[in-house]
Amino acid sequence: MKALKKITQIIDTINEWAGSISAYSVIVLMVVVVFEVFSRRVFNQPTIWVYETTCFIYGFLIMMVAGYGLLHGSHVAVDLFSARLSERNQRILSICMYLVFFFPFVTLMLPAAVKFTQTAWIMKEHSWSQWGPPVYPIKTVIPISLALLWIQGLSEVLKSVIYLMTNKKTKPSAKTGEV
Repeated sequence: MKALKKITQIIDTINEWAGSISAYSVIVLMVVVVFEVFSRRVFNQPTIWVYETTCFIYGFLIMMVAGYGLLHGSHVAVDLFSARLSERNQRILSICMYLVFFFPFVTLMLPAAVKFTQTAWIMKEHSWSQWGPPVYPIKTVIPISLALLWIQGLSEVLKSVIYLMTNKKTKPSAKTGEV
């Protein structure tokens, strides 16, 4: 049981760290947008690179915080049925849903994302725009974020298994703060 708890703690720490560090990209995004507004409005000199740069930064942010969002329960969930169930039955249903929907989807997407990224690196793929920045570095984030999401899903399943075996939560609940 201690080994399972340790695994979930390690995974949770990784995604906490990845999400917290990635959140700082919002500052970079804000600086780039403010620069563009200032450049456009004050100097009447719009740039050709800001639009794609903001797309890259925002894409990085959204992808890299997926595991962090799962850790903190911030993904959209439809609780119409599970809200009426006991905690134990909610955990059983959660495990089933992870096994039926989450893991097959993310597991199939991960190798496709790796191939997609490898192709971009082999081609040294660039954007189609006039500015034409390389896109292969940002495409590298796709399999990384899917891997972080997959391991966080594993952590959530393990936490439910631990609860079912001990009737004790492994950490404060993301929604209620209860232990």
